Amino acid sequence: MKRALLGHAQQAGLAALTAGLVASCGGGSGGGGSNSTGPKIPDVVIGVVSDGTVMPGASIALKDAYGTEATVTANVLGQFRFPTTGLMYPIMLQATGRNGLLYTLVYAEEERANLNEATTVITEAAANVNNTDALKSLYNDHGFDQIRRDQLQKAENLYLQTLHNEIALSASVVDLSPRIKDFSPGTTDVDGDAYGQLISFANVEINPQDGRIQVLNRLPEGVGLINKTVVDGVSDDLLSGGLNITGPDNQTTPATDSLSRSLRRKALYSNYRSQVDVASGGGYGSLYGPAQKYAGTEYTAYIDDGSGNKNVLLMVQVPASFDVSKSCIVAAAAPGSRGVYGAVGTAGEWGLKHGCAVAYTDKGAGVGTHDVSSDSALAIDGSVFSSLASGNFTQFKSDLRDPALANYKIQYPGRLAFKHAHSKQNPERDWGRNTLSAVRFAFYVLNQQYAPTSTFADRHLRAVKPENTLVIASSTSAGGAAALAAAEQDKITLVDGVAVAEPQVQAGDLQGLAVQQGAALQAAAGKGVLDYISYANLYQPCASLAASVAGAPGLSQLDATNATNRCAALKQAGLLASSSVADQASEALGKLHGYGWLADSDVLHASHYVSITPAMATTYANSYGRFGVENNLCNFSYALAGSDGKAVVRSNLFLLDMFVNSNGLTPGYGTHFIYNTLLPGDEAHDEAAPNGSTLHIPDVYRGLLVTMALSPSTGKSDFAFDGALCLRELATGKDAAGQDLAAGTLADQATRVQNGIKEIQYTANLQGKPAVIVHGRADALVPVNHSSRPYVGKNALVEGGTSKLRYYEVLNAQHFDASNGTIAGYDTRYVPLQVYYNQALDLIYANLKTGAALPDSQVVRTTPRGGSPGAAPAISSANVPGIQATPGSADRITLSGKTLVIPD
Repeated sequence: MKRALLGHAQQAGLAALTAGLVASCGGGSGGGGSNSTGPKIPDVVIGVVSDGTVMPGASIALKDAYGTEATVTANVLGQFRFPTTGLMYPIMLQATGRNGLLYTLVYAEEERANLNEATTVITEAAANVNNTDALKSLYNDHGFDQIRRDQLQKAENLYLQTLHNEIALSASVVDLSPRIKDFSPGTTDVDGDAYGQLISFANVEINPQDGRIQVLNRLPEGVGLINKTVVDGVSDDLLSGGLNITGPDNQTTPATDSLSRSLRRKALYSNYRSQVDVASGGGYGSLYGPAQKYAGTEYTAYIDDGSGNKNVLLMVQVPASFDVSKSCIVAAAAPGSRGVYGAVGTAGEWGLKHGCAVAYTDKGAGVGTHDVSSDSALAIDGSVFSSLASGNFTQFKSDLRDPALANYKIQYPGRLAFKHAHSKQNPERDWGRNTLSAVRFAFYVLNQQYAPTSTFADRHLRAVKPENTLVIASSTSAGGAAALAAAEQDKITLVDGVAVAEPQVQAGDLQGLAVQQGAALQAAAGKGVLDYISYANLYQPCASLAASVAGAPGLSQLDATNATNRCAALKQAGLLASSSVADQASEALGKLHGYGWLADSDVLHASHYVSITPAMATTYANSYGRFGVENNLCNFSYALAGSDGKAVVRSNLFLLDMFVNSNGLTPGYGTHFIYNTLLPGDEAHDEAAPNGSTLHIPDVYRGLLVTMALSPSTGKSDFAFDGALCLRELATGKDAAGQDLAAGTLADQATRVQNGIKEIQYTANLQGKPAVIVHGRADALVPVNHSSRPYVGKNALVEGGTSKLRYYEVLNAQHFDASNGTIAGYDTRYVPLQVYYNQALDLIYANLKTGAALPDSQVVRTTPRGGSPGAAPAISSANVPGIQATPGSADRITLSGKTLVIPD
């Protein structure tokens, strides 16, 4: 078992503690003033009303033992109070929650009386009834005055002991009845404290039956539309969809029969290959993988706040090999902006191989796409609906409606809205919560599948619960950040350990931490995602022309004329000082070094700029500022471009391909960046103008080489420099000269972005949970100086000697393993980080199962494959030595005072 149940001494201590809650039995005198034979009776009783989350503005009815009635209203925090003068105890409160009526009782001398589902269960148990209908009758007839105080005390003790048995937490957390405990329930935006999480979000429904309290399995609040798919492990499976991962299966259009199932199979295939290098010689089948076929059951659902606007996708895969006696769950949030299948090739594969259930989520980002021209959107299963006809079952639909929608379609034909960029939800603030929601959903489906049924309404009990299940939060990139956030936010030990790779985590306030590599202090560390990606978006095109990176992978895809013009635009704006193109390029590369990128990343800037940097900068600026598609932030929009570089309207059937292949960003599969150019003198956007909206970056894979993207300030095609500068100004609130933005639209937009960034709070406090981070030193997308290094250092400062976090920095590894097999030159230079990600999971699993020690933080020294680009020799274990059990001093990563020291 993962955690021991309470011992007899703890149980006795808990009973003694709760026994002291009340001291008298029966009813009481009226409120207000002193009782001649007892303590002072309070003039006012306070409490909080909640039904999973707080209930702002809730109406609460109360009745005393004589039948006197009154009504009070909760404030915006769900807090309420009522005077006791003239009332006769006991007093019963009643409110209507999302799942029915809520009740609680108040006795003399009590200053607090919360109202929630737990107090309702306790009241039922005290009254020896099994449902709220019976309590309603007692309330209406004021028969509750027959419920003695000692009956309520017994019910409270039983409830507390039941919680301890279900989720083994210390008595310091579960110390008082939820009826009188001063605690913080959650809201729709923020989880409550440990006690609030426990009674609100623990997937526990406790019902009294025959004088005892029975624990029933419960669907987490807000989860809907559960689809169940059973696969045989031959024609279809959980990991590969039954397809040949190294074959050409994804080249065919999904079959029209059983459409959603076919789309699911293709999405599994595509997402697996997007995360792992499956090319010959890269390690697939020898060092990691290959994808095996796993029979089992897959459950998909969404979680929402009732508005239909969030619709965060959840999925749980349960392999046929799952063993309740060895229960484990891997929580795998999607990397980047990918959909719910995004982590199948990384965390998913490891989990299924070890017989664990895998709990996935798209984190509220994902591949949800709204084709504004046809007003069509992707449903949860990948099918296509009219956004209006789909109800709440789309992954995402913009809130743009007629007449604004009609006007936008005319002015900007063919445009697309994306979930991460345009949902107006700022989903990153909820990545940790969404990961925990996936874990809770996993507990629910596992108990529905494996737990026996109760005699109460044929409901399932709970055989799989946190007390006997290992839970590892694990993923890569943004999914890795979500895993860390979940571990930080989890206050009831749903998550036991963490294993992540290249996490896109934001350390926030570094509390004086410095980062040093070798003898050199790093000039920039701990910048936020939009800060550093908007900086890269400015300088990468010019830096890619530097002589030192000649022959860089993917450089041929970067239009040299546009890149040269970008250098000139930077010079014109005062952001570069050099005169010649060669010197400007070297200076731009130096700027990137000074802002936290290591020289290890130099040759990656060209290929990253073409494929992802502008996409991330635009997506995160939109997301943080909660902008919609109609805002065309910094004059960027999304569409499919035609051969002339102009946006085109196409059949909404392409949305099926988006579900299968999209990574949730643009440019991406089937979509492009469009720069809505306004030239000097233009009074309005003109879609048809020769220099109007045009392709931002060439798509060499589809033969689209046209790149106008003229900047009004330069009159040249320079990868839309004005748009890139605009994104940078939104990220910093400063203009090119470093001055505060002048009052106006851009300054207002920057304020919105800054406010959104403030909502992203990582504490680096993992609460003593064992955790491993692996990261490639050459990562150019999520530089180690802005992510893992500062997070690890801050964790050491925050947790001190209680920290169980280990960090392994891998040389010659970068962010996109799949590119090692698809971009010539990656194969010769970089080793697969997947090897070390799997080791991280192995280490955490062994630590949790057997207590095996985690090796100290260290640099892992690998050897590139070498050879000719596109024809590197096959990798072997000699290229990727294992993490050392006891690293030498030359490899050990340490904290010296407030400086994290990384060996060269």
